[in-house]
Amino acid sequence: MRQGILSALIFFCTSAFAQSYYYQLPQKGNPGGLNRENDQESDNGGGWVLIMDSAAKASYSAIQALPIGFDFHFAGQPVTHFKVSSTGFLTFDTLAANTPITGPEALPSNNLPNKTISIWGMGANGDNDKVICKVIGNPPNRQFWVKFYSMSTPGDSLSFTYWSMVLEEGTHHIYLVSMSHGAVRDYVSPKHTPGIQNTVSNATMISGSPNVVNTALGESYKDNFYYRFIYGNQPATDVSVMSFPMPVLTLAGNNNAVKVVVKNEGAQAVSSLKLNYQVNNGIIQSFNLSGLNILPSSGSIDTLTTAGNIPAVTPGDKQLVKVWVSDVNGGSEPNKTNDSAVSHTTVYAGTAPKADKVLLEYATGAWCADCPPADAVVEKMKKQLGDTLIAIAHHTLDGMALTGDSLVNEKLDSFPSATIQRAFSPSNQQIEFESSGNWTYAVRNAAQKQRWADIRVINMQLDTQGLLTWKMKVKMLDYAAKSDVRIGSIVVEDNIRGNGQAYDQQIANKYLIADGSSFKGKSSLLVGYYHQNVPVSVPSGIWGAPISTANDVLKPGDSFEWSMSFRFPKLLKKEFMAGAAQYSPKGTGSIFSKRNGCFCCR
Repeated sequence: MRQGILSALIFFCTSAFAQSYYYQLPQKGNPGGLNRENDQESDNGGGWVLIMDSAAKASYSAIQALPIGFDFHFAGQPVTHFKVSSTGFLTFDTLAANTPITGPEALPSNNLPNKTISIWGMGANGDNDKVICKVIGNPPNRQFWVKFYSMSTPGDSLSFTYWSMVLEEGTHHIYLVSMSHGAVRDYVSPKHTPGIQNTVSNATMISGSPNVVNTALGESYKDNFYYRFIYGNQPATDVSVMSFPMPVLTLAGNNNAVKVVVKNEGAQAVSSLKLNYQVNNGIIQSFNLSGLNILPSSGSIDTLTTAGNIPAVTPGDKQLVKVWVSDVNGGSEPNKTNDSAVSHTTVYAGTAPKADKVLLEYATGAWCADCPPADAVVEKMKKQLGDTLIAIAHHTLDGMALTGDSLVNEKLDSFPSATIQRAFSPSNQQIEFESSGNWTYAVRNAAQKQRWADIRVINMQLDTQGLLTWKMKVKMLDYAAKSDVRIGSIVVEDNIRGNGQAYDQQIANKYLIADGSSFKGKSSLLVGYYHQNVPVSVPSGIWGAPISTANDVLKPGDSFEWSMSFRFPKLLKKEFMAGAAQYSPKGTGSIFSKRNGCFCCR
């Protein structure tokens, strides 16, 4: 009898402390910002590896291995091998022998194996449906992505949806990422059960399952959203500091408010906390914030502002600011690893001359039926603005897409859209038909702002082998942090033509009938289209090269010099090289901030 009572006590204690996964509210983008690829990147040279191809019937893949050295635990236990189902789940129970059903069902479900990650509710019956995987990032902070690529709605092979499962090294977090979707004709949305099933009696699913639908639309990672699953008991209070945005540069005499974006990752609502900040390791400023209502919904976000501000006094001063939260709901948090953030700004004098060159970059592609009006707008602007305007048309997924040119994928969110002086927020500039008003206004407005450096191209030479060389000489005109400045040069070609769909320009019918359109009366496929402002080389990378100097802050008068080169393609006839002005560095270069756009262009 005593033995039976003891066994019962052990059983109930074990059940009382059993752990499971909990999840946080969906966040925009891709987890951690590591994967900035187009959603439809696959196994065509992008490093993706095929796990399983399309399947007429629901089935499992062969057993797969996690990358060597990839440290990942599922439900607290290390795992090394897995298999996936064409119906939208991954299991670490490699001995599971049940025939997968299409589903979806609520979790827990007897129709799913133990140790399973679920986006249950899809099929792989289309011609290009497949499951692929890829490692992204560097140890010890890698992510292992398993992408359900162009999967079908059960019973409708013409609809497609993209989802990914992401395993995070070290943290052992699991992410479910909703990506693009669409259809050849009317879209039929599959219903899903995103969640995790540890056992048939221990599972966690997203609210709304088994009827969760994919709402991410475009191919860009920026409109994705993801759920994060964490194993363990959710703490009562856990406020994380997500960001502390500060301007890259602050004019002397101005002030910066302290605004902090925080997320409630705890189980209780947050009604009060203390917000602290410190400038250059100086005096700590603390503010008690009460009357808050940051809900306990596994990831509610709020922006907090203190009554204090940070004055910018001395030009050349780099202000390193640390912010952190404490005393959440009057107590101490168990998790202090996510309580703080650091940002900086550099105080500038504001006495440099105005910009005399403005850089406009826009997204386009031969496949983009809405893009030809953007080309027409830019040509009109070049006539209106003359040498003030430097225009670059960044191509994607066509014959002019430049290897290493990630600007569109990382910074622009639609076609056609533009960025002026590489200032990517608050929103990208767009056009309607051939109204150049908003782009022209943005360029003229940028020309009224000061530049931070003089840029000169010197010693340009072309040898007999088609190698063009030049030097970029930069002289600073105002203060800027070295870490915020990069130097770049882009070689641009005009009048590019080619054969086939990689070069022939598509155009929407509405532009063929609209009054005032440059394309009125033309064909919906512009064969032999002349593409202008096309980048053909980025000698220092699309984001430029860092400045090598011991000084943390660059000051007026500091000078730097870079040697750059570009080799003409062999397909050009030699007699045309010397006169090929469309290949010369157009505008010759720019100096810009990684965070806040272009300082000045030449």
